[in-house]
Amino acid sequence: MTVSSPGPSDDGVAAFPRDVAEFLLELSIGIHRHAMYPPEHPSLQPVAESVLQRLEPVLAERHLVRIGVLRESFVMSDAGTDVESDRRHPVLRELAARFHSHEVAAVSFGEGVAAGEIKDFLARVAPEVDRGAWPLGQRQRAGAVSWRHILIEPLAYDELTLDAGRTSDEEANVDELWRALVRSAGSHLDPQKPGVSGRLATALKAQADDALQVRLVGGYLAPLVDALAEVEPGRLHGIRRGLADFIGSLDPRTRAALLREGGDMRWRRGLVTSASHALDREAVLQLLDSAAEASGQTISTSMTRLLTKLATHKGGGEGENRADGALRENIRALLDDWTLEDPNPDAYSRMLDRMARVAPEGDGDGDPSALLEIAERVVIIGLEIDEWSSSGDRALVTLLDAGRLSFVFEVADQVPRNDATDRLLETLRRPALVRRAVGSHTVEPAALKRLARSTGHAAIPPLVDGLIASQNRAARKAIFDTIVLFGDALVPEVKARLPSPYWYVTRNLLNLLASVPGDAAVDAMPFLDDSDPRVRRAALSLALRSSEQTEEALVRALGDRDERLVERALIRFRGAPTPEVLRTVVTRVMLAERSPDLRVLAIRALTGQHSPMVRESLLEVVVQGFRRADLEVAGHASVVAAALDELKLGWPQAPDVRDLLEQAAASTSPVLRALVSRRATRQGGSAHA
Repeated sequence: MTVSSPGPSDDGVAAFPRDVAEFLLELSIGIHRHAMYPPEHPSLQPVAESVLQRLEPVLAERHLVRIGVLRESFVMSDAGTDVESDRRHPVLRELAARFHSHEVAAVSFGEGVAAGEIKDFLARVAPEVDRGAWPLGQRQRAGAVSWRHILIEPLAYDELTLDAGRTSDEEANVDELWRALVRSAGSHLDPQKPGVSGRLATALKAQADDALQVRLVGGYLAPLVDALAEVEPGRLHGIRRGLADFIGSLDPRTRAALLREGGDMRWRRGLVTSASHALDREAVLQLLDSAAEASGQTISTSMTRLLTKLATHKGGGEGENRADGALRENIRALLDDWTLEDPNPDAYSRMLDRMARVAPEGDGDGDPSALLEIAERVVIIGLEIDEWSSSGDRALVTLLDAGRLSFVFEVADQVPRNDATDRLLETLRRPALVRRAVGSHTVEPAALKRLARSTGHAAIPPLVDGLIASQNRAARKAIFDTIVLFGDALVPEVKARLPSPYWYVTRNLLNLLASVPGDAAVDAMPFLDDSDPRVRRAALSLALRSSEQTEEALVRALGDRDERLVERALIRFRGAPTPEVLRTVVTRVMLAERSPDLRVLAIRALTGQHSPMVRESLLEVVVQGFRRADLEVAGHASVVAAALDELKLGWPQAPDVRDLLEQAAASTSPVLRALVSRRATRQGGSAHA
């Protein structure tokens, strides 16, 4: 397969080198082969050699090639010029997306790279992250992968824990993304210093004509805004303010370039939609304006006037809150119409007409939703005149459907207590009204908790049903956090809904049971046999809550085919090293045909276990490793090196251990020698210190 000849493109930008592009195409073929066939399949034998044949001409001229990864393309420096691959090329675009999903920022290949390294590299990139694979960038950060001539540079965000490489805290993830955004525009910038937002905007303005640099900044901006939208409102105010200041400090030309080069229309819609949940009104409007310009969309004068009026609405209290909500709701509605070819479709025109009727110019308190405005007035008037009727009930339903539960509580708290207030609060305690509240597109966490407390145990069934039915992640989290307030009282309702035909429902319900203090009185063992690994992972967390099920659960999990489940079991092994669990760690993981990364984790988990069985098994790992024909592959060498570490730690004076250490130091495998030497240097330095 070939690509078009290198040379200037139609827009005058230097083309991506053809030899590198052909190497990447061959690399893509190799990755797909490894995804299709098991590791020892004969069809994989020539794959690494074919990739190496394409790579050798690239390295003959450059000695080292470093390829940066964007969301849809690759970038590199060629003859002093930054170049980018064609984002329209389907194979290169898919390959870049795969590397990006593995959280790889760049990959380098050096002269002298061997086919064994290529084969191991292909095998590690082939698994798809969306199907549960541990991202390669996170493996690199954890020190679980290394090659002599291949270097992975992980993305500069996503704080990791041992629990399957997931973030330990959404707020820590946002903090890392903010740091990455700042440094993407200039390594000299300090994310912690006051005024960094203005300096970041100045740096980007100076680079506005560099499309690749602007695209790089956009590549960090979008995940930052997405992550910030998932954080509870009111939290991380400093980062929210800093990001809004950065957007506001950009001049219109630079901001438009950022929105234009960052991605396509779908990317821009997603960015502004997330911003409408995460940032203040002024920043959202600025992004909307630049996104419209970059997308070739039009916003009518009446719409602009209305949005500006809502954004600048002052006065505090509920009036300002309603204006803020109206602004964000109508921006999202406007974005929905951007997928149409007609910039002024009928739905858009009808929305403008409706808003013009309920928010005429000069009416500072107008709300874009006439029905919602009427419902609010009905509730307020009913409470003020102490007269609650069926009209009030209908208005209450309208407000709950719109996610305005907090408004209802606020009005009830402000009006002096009377019969109408009592009737409203009594009506709210009906399970049917709780069901309305959790079925809304907007679920307000604090208000929902107050409603649940006032309703009592009768709220549990609609809350559980809402958790099952909700399609919104933030809503599910709010409902989840509310249900757990009921403790073990929720167990019967959850048990009655298990098992579910849908894996995600079963997983969520098991996670809910695992959050109940004490023993949830639910047998989690049958779910450890579920066909979906995500259900089995949730079942393990629940089973480990019971001292009676811990040993059996760990034994089953350690023998599971899902490596992320095995990793979780290894992490918990130290707290329950019974003889049966210890035997399973040795036989089903350390000595089994598992990935090198998983075997290393198993060996590390055995630290402090000095039984004869452990000693003999570690010796067996080393001896068998010496005999492997593919020991040159760094993954297998790291297993042998880890076993030698544990032997040296537990039995430092044993003659057979010392003999194996000497053999490793003199091994014909340069990878093993390097690993052993590196560990000896670190241990020697620690002892000297």
